[in-house]
Amino acid sequence: MSRDFDVCVIGSGAGGGPVAYSLARAGFSVVVLEKGPWLKEQHFTKDELACCRRKVYSPDLREEQHVIE
Repeated sequence: MSRDFDVCVIGSGAGGGPVAYSLARAGFSVVVLEKGPWLKEQHFTKDELACCRRKVYSPDLREEQHVIE
């Protein structure tokens, strides 16, 4: 494996990830440098009720009448 790259993307967040992906799909050799720890699948939860269906995420329809539930 070569250690020479066409592009170095700093950070794989909301901006860096899509940029790195697009450049790689376009044929560039891309390396992504990330400061954070290496996360594995078990570090993430897949419980939609715990994540997204709590009352804090549901709008009060009296205050936000433009939202259709």
